[in-house]
Amino acid sequence: MMSFVADRFNQLKFKNKFLVITLANIIVVLTAFSFVVDDYFKKRISQNQEENNLSLARNMAREAVDPLLIHDYLQLDVLVQSTKEALLCKYAYILDHNGRVVAHSDKSRLGQKYSPPSTQEQYIRDRKVAGVMYQDYFLPIRVRGELLGYAVVGIDRNKETAVIQQSLHGLRLRLLIVAVSLFAFTALTASYLASRLTRRIGDLKQSMRQVQQGDLNVQLPLPRASSCKDLWDCPLKECPGYGSDACWAQGQSFLQPQKNCLECLVYKRACGDEIGELHIAFNQMVRDLKRNLDKLHQADMEKNRLERLFLLGQMAAQVAHEIKNPLNSIKGSAHYLKANFEGRILHEFLHVIEEESERLSDILTDFLNFSKPGVPHFEQGDLNALVHDTLRLAGRDTQDGVVQLDSTLDQQLPPFWFDYAKLRQSLLNLVLNAVHAVREGGTVHVSTIAQPDRAQLVIQDDGKGITAQELENIFKPFYTTKNRGNGLGLSIVEQYIRAHKGTIDVDSQPSQGTTFIITLPFDPR
Repeated sequence: MMSFVADRFNQLKFKNKFLVITLANIIVVLTAFSFVVDDYFKKRISQNQEENNLSLARNMAREAVDPLLIHDYLQLDVLVQSTKEALLCKYAYILDHNGRVVAHSDKSRLGQKYSPPSTQEQYIRDRKVAGVMYQDYFLPIRVRGELLGYAVVGIDRNKETAVIQQSLHGLRLRLLIVAVSLFAFTALTASYLASRLTRRIGDLKQSMRQVQQGDLNVQLPLPRASSCKDLWDCPLKECPGYGSDACWAQGQSFLQPQKNCLECLVYKRACGDEIGELHIAFNQMVRDLKRNLDKLHQADMEKNRLERLFLLGQMAAQVAHEIKNPLNSIKGSAHYLKANFEGRILHEFLHVIEEESERLSDILTDFLNFSKPGVPHFEQGDLNALVHDTLRLAGRDTQDGVVQLDSTLDQQLPPFWFDYAKLRQSLLNLVLNAVHAVREGGTVHVSTIAQPDRAQLVIQDDGKGITAQELENIFKPFYTTKNRGNGLGLSIVEQYIRAHKGTIDVDSQPSQGTTFIITLPFDPR
């Protein structure tokens, strides 16, 4: 049944879908609103009726004090009979402190003895007799704290429900009238809006069909297009589209090279609304498609290159895994020979073997980390403490005071979720890169910044900086400008930060230092 309805709905035109969805939503909203209002007033009327019942019982209990003290049973009988005259009251009676009926609206029950309530406070009891629900209100009768008895009022719940339903009848009728009026108004409004929307969407659909048939010269009209030179005194005279009717589309691609075209008055005036902006975007996408067809072959070649690079990475990871065990054996053997045999030349060669083996081990570790970064293990931690520990580790390379390491830690930064090991390795990598980039006497500064739902980690140095060409490639695998680097360090850092659902940005100018900004959400799980 559901699949049939879904199929029928999918066959409807957009205008009819819009109408059906809008009317269905208004029906749901009006129905929910009616139920909420009905339930609210029903509860209010029930509460008011309960308060009236309690007030009736309190009045009877208050007026029964003197007659009960002097045993004026005639006056008590008059009191219970007058109480029974209330609209919903089925019976009323008074018990003395022993539970004996001393006055009852049904005189045949005089003298009967009931078990008094277990509490001496106000008490309400529901009971069912011969299929009829009753609610008894027990109100204690006291004089100076001494319990004289109870005033009991019995309410017919069935009759009370009927009275409540009668009170709600008028409200429901008014709600129905309002709902029907709103539904009719919404139907008319939705039909008008659907017609306006679908006419312009129909133009877009027709143009898309032409593109499907291979016509890449199709363009939707832009009646509001105006020249930026005439409409607005545009200061970007070097823009390739300056003075033209569609200046934002005159670059090599959409909204290029001028990034602020989306906020331009000319662009907004030409769009008019979201559908107009969709028309403009469609026109530009068709132009871009036509322009980029000649680049498809180049893109395929790049795709093949990336696939080969991926396979190379997989192969490198496998080779690294196979080499690691023999390399550990070489390191262990060199260490054993160095510890058990004498000789200056032998020690020098063994020292070289150990150093180069350690360097190869680091390279293999980078290969393995890059190919299989692993799932991060998130725990709540203190980022400031991590920065302190990392700078202490990095300080081992700067103990001679050549480079100064300092930090500014935001004490308002709360503990949050991150992988301590991966984040420390990322920070250590960036700090050591910064240490190697600065000159003697330079400074590497690390700071933390607390934001409403995230933290920022800033690593700044005053070193030689990075050129624009190098900035484009620094996060690419195997790219390095060092003589003894494998080009995986920053790629691994980027992997770790992305695993935290964070971002890493870099700002650098040659000879002016470099700044890395890591932004981490408080809960990346």
